[in-house]
Amino acid sequence: MSDRRRITAPGNTYFPRVGAENKTSTRPRDSNNTPASFYLTSNIVLNANGSSYLEVDKFIIQAQVFGPRPIKGSYMDRGCVSVECKFLSLIRQNGSDSKSMSGLEHRIASFVETCLVLSILLDKYPKSTIDVFINVLAADDDGIDESKIQRLTAWIVNCTSVAIVDSGIEVKDIVTCGQTLVGDEGTLKVDLQGRGLQALVAIMPMRNDEIVGLWMDGSSKGTTDYSLAMASSIEMAKTVRSNINSYLLQDQ
Repeated sequence: MSDRRRITAPGNTYFPRVGAENKTSTRPRDSNNTPASFYLTSNIVLNANGSSYLEVDKFIIQAQVFGPRPIKGSYMDRGCVSVECKFLSLIRQNGSDSKSMSGLEHRIASFVETCLVLSILLDKYPKSTIDVFINVLAADDDGIDESKIQRLTAWIVNCTSVAIVDSGIEVKDIVTCGQTLVGDEGTLKVDLQGRGLQALVAIMPMRNDEIVGLWMDGSSKGTTDYSLAMASSIEMAKTVRSNINSYLLQDQ
């Protein structure tokens, strides 16, 4: 008999239902910190506890959640999370052809795991594991390089958050992510290409924009660039959250 413990919510509450109807963001990209339009759906993998699928720019991302499921061994008073990220073999990533996770895949998985651990109520799931599997099915034709890692990671976080909600796992808030680039001239660049300061910020908007993930890379001419990059990324993450909220509530 399993010692898995599940704490159910009161009878008058409910989880956001993610329906079969597809939803595409229709928000135009009219400013430098407005995210690109994206296509999002969920509940697409029947044998997973939760799943999601996202298309944005040239990226196609799928996330699957299994668990919480009991683990053997010594007792733990809280659950644990594991994240694995894999690229389709046709996607070039610095010439890697290993069957195990590459350095790039490890970096992305580590960032996503950090964000999820801080958002999931792991105390609700003692001696249990939550396993997340992320598949990058398509990317830019010229492959994945350093200039695209943050942009891809941001959308992986957003896609995975929807899969977590689809699984019914209890969370403090839904994590959403935004990414911006401040160019050498000190202004935001909407195409996210070129030199400058890249900022990737993951937040929980309903908890006073609490930051659960931060990744900055590139060069800056001063603290003003850092402030601009942070503020713009947070604003983008909040806009993404607004779109995700609309999707989750469409069948209520």
